[in-house]
Amino acid sequence: MINVALDVSKGLSHYVIIQNDEIVDEGIVYHNKSSFKKFYDMLHYLDEIPNVIFEATGVYSKTLERFFTDFEINYKVVNPLAAHLKLQSLRQNKTDVSDARALASIANDPVFMTHSKVGDNYEQLKTLSNNYLQIIEDIKIISNRIRRGLELSFPEMNKLFNPITSTLVLTFIRLFPHPDALMGMTRTKLKNLILKSTNKKISQNIALEKAEYLLKVSQLSYPAIDMNDAEISHTLFLVDTLEDYKQEKNNLKKQLIKLVKELPEFDCLVSIPGIGELTLALFIGQIGCIKRFDSAKKVNAFVGIDIRRYQSGQKAMREHIGRHGNTKARVLLYEMIQSMLFNKNRIKNHIVDYYYKLKTAPMNKPHMVAVVGAENHLIRCMYNLVKFNTIYDYTRTNHS
Repeated sequence: MINVALDVSKGLSHYVIIQNDEIVDEGIVYHNKSSFKKFYDMLHYLDEIPNVIFEATGVYSKTLERFFTDFEINYKVVNPLAAHLKLQSLRQNKTDVSDARALASIANDPVFMTHSKVGDNYEQLKTLSNNYLQIIEDIKIISNRIRRGLELSFPEMNKLFNPITSTLVLTFIRLFPHPDALMGMTRTKLKNLILKSTNKKISQNIALEKAEYLLKVSQLSYPAIDMNDAEISHTLFLVDTLEDYKQEKNNLKKQLIKLVKELPEFDCLVSIPGIGELTLALFIGQIGCIKRFDSAKKVNAFVGIDIRRYQSGQKAMREHIGRHGNTKARVLLYEMIQSMLFNKNRIKNHIVDYYYKLKTAPMNKPHMVAVVGAENHLIRCMYNLVKFNTIYDYTRTNHS
């Protein structure tokens, strides 16, 4: 058996080739075409097909994955935490070379499965899902920065609008970033300007109400900066940036929904009451094809809601979820349950029934404990629907 292990870094990887527990070769492969070609030729002339293993290191290991996929070489991508737990020892010796040798020692461990390429749709869905969730976080950050700027230039504007991300609100900020921008305005002139400057359909009364409020607070406002301060220019720049981010968010949403509808499991999963198309697309983007898991329990572990238990002698710790899985998928799963609970009066869903069974006597579980129980039921439901290629049917579920 020949094991090839790589310790991945930015732009290069340290490799070691071990045969029969002896080091045959080791060195550096750079992540470029010429170096990959030499590395492939070296692997091609080995006595047998090598067992390749390396850790997942975000964007740095993606180049290696592409290389091994293009040249049809089977490989194992190891979770760094799983590798760390396997390689723990009393003596700590951390170098790129020693890391590669250590990885080679666990290359034959049956726990680590050979990587199987998923469909392009799943890969694209994963990228879109990560980009969409990142856009949401960026919008929050930019919104907070706009609020900071308004607190300096026109603090009353912060009190008038919540949230601050709507097109109408951003139009107001763009027009009136400072109380001085309202000087000489009458309520009728201001109302007409508001109606003309936004493509949102708002009534004459609402526009007049906003105009009267703005005129009133502009006379009382005492901003920390002047109208020509550089902070206002930056706030207006952030407003334009936020508009661009919102447009990109809408584009990503359309792509996500279009792509998830092409997946074979879409009809099965979207039939669960309370699950929306966008949330489902984001969730599948995070976990991939659910058929790749051997059981629903493995999906639980991947998401990070598997139960951890600790007992030693007479000491027993309170059970809690592992949280070692995909954080984004775990948040999306929580949002699915919240959506089901919010729409409980309009849908029939055995997962909602189970949540309230845990919440009421004699169990009387806390909210988060009941939610985790509901999440466990939801994953089991999703797994079985896809496994047996069937649509959700409330009458066939155990909702007692």
